Amino acid sequence: MKVLKGVFWFLGQLLLIGAIIFVGTLVAQIALELVPGIFGVTLEEDFIIGASGSFGVAVSGIVLCLIVSKMKKVSFVEKKEKFSLGKAVVLAALVMCVCKIIYNSFYAGVLSGVLPIVADEEREESVIMMVIMSVILAPIMEELLFRKGFYSILRSRCGKILSIAVNSIVFAVIHGYNLKGFISCLIAGIIFCYLYEATGVVLYSIAAHMMCNLESLISTLLMDSEVTLWGKPLVYEINGFTAYHGLIVAVALSVIVMAGAYFVIKQKRGKNVVSDTCC
Repeated sequence: MKVLKGVFWFLGQLLLIGAIIFVGTLVAQIALELVPGIFGVTLEEDFIIGASGSFGVAVSGIVLCLIVSKMKKVSFVEKKEKFSLGKAVVLAALVMCVCKIIYNSFYAGVLSGVLPIVADEEREESVIMMVIMSVILAPIMEELLFRKGFYSILRSRCGKILSIAVNSIVFAVIHGYNLKGFISCLIAGIIFCYLYEATGVVLYSIAAHMMCNLESLISTLLMDSEVTLWGKPLVYEINGFTAYHGLIVAVALSVIVMAGAYFVIKQKRGKNVVSDTCC
């Protein structure tokens, strides 16, 4: 009976999120189609779809954050640490290198020709609009929804591993990408959840999310412009998979090593301070 109640509770949370996103998206889409028409302005269909979907996610994120604010604080939020911009930049660069450059390189080099390719639907958007929607707004809204809201609700009833797994799977499924994109979102979702769990500060996962989306945008622009270095493209495709110039991969590996060393040294210094204080 307890397991059954847990299953129904979980399904209820998914239905709640889905309903809020649907209502928010529907209201935004109606408004974007009707209001501009009053002033004789016609918006592109792709913009209406993208903006209304973003609004739905934003509304659901705000609602879930309000719900969480009324809940009894879960354990990992109680250990909330002070936000550090330097730490956020290092973490964001580390996550971007792992989730995007190294993952894509592995996928293109090892799994190319093994897993099926189903192309994602592409929409023509201006660079400015992509920066605003994908690099700035989407990470903020999605982290408020999935980490600050949904993950906190899951953690109020479930353990860390189960909460991270469920949150990351839902996060990947809702994006609706192909298999490669699904795995990428799943890995990113796990890391974003861990950042929020470890720090209690959603700004760290927002920063990492922004960095990952920025990398995707820059890679797309470099691939379209066919920029080369030493006669080889900086970003190119192998059987439909994104691949990078060896220099970019080397830099990514260097960032991972340096970021790892940074946190190891910082942790050791913290332990030394604690031991000196105890003495």
